[in-house]
Amino acid sequence: MSRKVLFYIAMTLDGYIADVDGNLDWLLKYDDPTGRIKDYYDEFLQNVDTVIMGKKTYMHLITELAPDQWAYEGLHTIVATNDKETRKVHQDITFVSGDLVAHTRALLEQDGKDIWVVGGAHVAADYFKANLIDAYYIQIVPILLGDGIRLFEPTFDSIPLVFEDATPVDGITFLKYTRADIN
Repeated sequence: MSRKVLFYIAMTLDGYIADVDGNLDWLLKYDDPTGRIKDYYDEFLQNVDTVIMGKKTYMHLITELAPDQWAYEGLHTIVATNDKETRKVHQDITFVSGDLVAHTRALLEQDGKDIWVVGGAHVAADYFKANLIDAYYIQIVPILLGDGIRLFEPTFDSIPLVFEDATPVDGITFLKYTRADIN
């Protein structure tokens, strides 16, 4: 079984992944009364051993979301940054400058589980442009922000997808699509 590149992210109904200031307060306030949202996420993680993110996502994690404990403990994390000042020492984190997509292509040649492109929007856009995402897991949260950081900007060519699944869980809808050319 070969490795795949996966994209999993939460998005508002109107297509935003963060507010205008880059905050996720709208998502963090959402309750998981039955624990099924966490179960869905945990099931996704079972097939992943590498996560990829940009500097802003990394900084948000270490300063706001999980400042006391690394959120992706046990997973190899690759952070795209040229800024050595933002680096926090952790055994599972590798900081990469340069072409992250090329780095990922090299990872695909190695043995391992799937690779999760966490974000943010600019990092994800590079993968969309390269058509390197094998499966899209989009978590639609029932809120309209009206403005913010869009997930999909018009910066890449059309990518035909195949619908795989839609699962409603406690008000959130989990969508899964795969690239049409891999089916």
